[in-house]
Amino acid sequence: MVNDILSAEPPDDAGSETLARYSYQVQLAAVACLSLFLDDSVESIVCEWAEDYVVIRSSGSELVSVKHLEPSQGSWSIATICTSGGLRHLFEWWKETEPKPLCRLQTNGGLKTGPNEAKTVAQACKTGADLERIAELVVGRIGASSTSEATQFLKMLTIEDELPKRDDLMPRVHSDLDSLVSRLGWSNDDAKRYFKAVLDEVWEASSSDVRAAGRSLSYANGDVTAYARARARKTINRERLDAALARSTQGWGRSKLVTKL
Repeated sequence: MVNDILSAEPPDDAGSETLARYSYQVQLAAVACLSLFLDDSVESIVCEWAEDYVVIRSSGSELVSVKHLEPSQGSWSIATICTSGGLRHLFEWWKETEPKPLCRLQTNGGLKTGPNEAKTVAQACKTGADLERIAELVVGRIGASSTSEATQFLKMLTIEDELPKRDDLMPRVHSDLDSLVSRLGWSNDDAKRYFKAVLDEVWEASSSDVRAAGRSLSYANGDVTAYARARARKTINRERLDAALARSTQGWGRSKLVTKL
């Protein structure tokens, strides 16, 4: 019998681990949002839409899937990266989308090496070499109808592996900010506070439940703007970030449990 619940060690901490992995996804999306200040071709970042986030550029879109592996889970194999690693899900959305989007998998996990393994898939996507042979290896695993279709998907895929693990990501981001502040137009003193404001906006956008709007009474009664407003809440653009930075300067920005600064 436990008289004091806080004196007993819980058998697991799965809830905290799940939240930490979700925060990892939010942090990477926030890093992507910095491109709104740096690249005029980037128009917006849409959070939790089809994939973990979508980068909207003037030239088209990019679907981004984020997968975090704990050290005990080892590296991605060609089999696991297609299933739990998210390539099949990316392919399914790529297949349904016109015009065809770019696709990206971001993961802290390593990739198993070998001529028929995950590392070779990533290298082929990067260099464009040996794509047809690689496509034959993944065609069934991702659910493609033909090797040709799988090849076209791989041509538009980037696998970004061995990113910092969740405990190391924010220190790396803060270090990278030092080299970006002049391009961002931020001061060194403001960089962490401004990035936290970006994180808050991404957290809010990612948490917005667009399906709830689709189930609302107003939407059922024909108010399509209710759904559009909910979709807009998932979208980060330069105007939204400028407003968030202004609020943080005035000292009344929102506080979210995303990361320790």
